[in-house]
Amino acid sequence: MELLIYEKYNGKYRLYMHYHFDSNGFISNNQRIQPCPSHHKLEIVVNKYIIFSGFGFNMKNKLYNLPQQKYETSKLNIFSGKDFDNLSPDPHHPKGLWRQYGNIRIFFKKVTFVPMRDHEQGNKHCMIYCPVRVVL
Repeated sequence: MELLIYEKYNGKYRLYMHYHFDSNGFISNNQRIQPCPSHHKLEIVVNKYIIFSGFGFNMKNKLYNLPQQKYETSKLNIFSGKDFDNLSPDPHHPKGLWRQYGNIRIFFKKVTFVPMRDHEQGNKHCMIYCPVRVVL
């Protein structure tokens, strides 16, 4: 099973990350754990067939976006070593959360972030949630 995440960029969606899942719906061991954008669209592909394409929402409060970590991304500096370090998100963010996409549920886990790699385009936040489980 594959999960394709698209980020919104300049009013359009472009492919951001391609995740692989095993037959039980858990993320593959060799997959790099990288957070996905807060505002995103996704496609779920099983045996080369797209079984879902679209947006989702939080099952508790019906909100769509994933939480983000505030970080002053306008001050990112490639010559600063700290922008390449793994940082821990604030503890007030939930450790994990479920999102509903049609009849499919996805569990997102809070992970460390690297400001230089994980900042969202055009705002002062970093991505901190990675999909780790898909339930069909």
